[in-house]
Amino acid sequence: MLRSHEGRAVAGHHSALLVLGLPTLGADLKVVRLSRRTAGPTNTTPRVRLGRAVPMRLQRAETVAPGLAVVQHGVSVGPLSALVAADGALRLGLATRTDLDEALDAVRQHPYTGGIEQMLKYADGRHESPGETRLGHALRLLGISATPQVRLTSGRAVAIVDFLVDDAAVVIEFDGRVKYGRGADEMDPFGRRRPAAEVLWEEKRREDWVRELGYEVVRVVSRDLDEPASLDARIRRAVIRARGRRRSA
Repeated sequence: MLRSHEGRAVAGHHSALLVLGLPTLGADLKVVRLSRRTAGPTNTTPRVRLGRAVPMRLQRAETVAPGLAVVQHGVSVGPLSALVAADGALRLGLATRTDLDEALDAVRQHPYTGGIEQMLKYADGRHESPGETRLGHALRLLGISATPQVRLTSGRAVAIVDFLVDDAAVVIEFDGRVKYGRGADEMDPFGRRRPAAEVLWEEKRREDWVRELGYEVVRVVSRDLDEPASLDARIRRAVIRARGRRRSA
């Protein structure tokens, strides 16, 4: 579609996120989203939406600026989708906080921008997957204070956990298909090709080691995020166990 517009349009919204390698939570991937480079008519078909022009400063070679793509996606789908994409952009160094603020200013007239702006205050790039960003959001809603990407050490052994509850020895890990569903010929985020069985075995040994250090471990999958009351109860039971063990020690 970009080629068919012969340089008169750039990818926007979730289409720009796809080109940039960023997560597209909630997107309708059957539809291509483009933005005009210069003023002109918009057009909507079942498969393509050509939107109005964006400022030149927010255009790149094939896409709108990453920060604008994040905000556009939030306007289309919702604030949480914007947060997931923003975490990815910050983590990969494709956007800065200033870029996100500039993008928000560019769409300030849209009625949904306020909710997106509030959500993007939590974007910091520490989460390593969309699932971790969603879990971090769920923990905030549940009133559970936890720090992401905490480094645990014992001697020369090191493990980085997804979340550590701030006032208890409780580790919370997000399990997704990105971790366990990869084929043997697919690379992990570190450029390694490892079968899922090997990844699962290493993760089991890692969890055993974390538990030996005295931490409770709560594993979370995507469907748990749709049952917040159950997730809250599991975590709080783990906190009670961790504190009880500490008192006994």
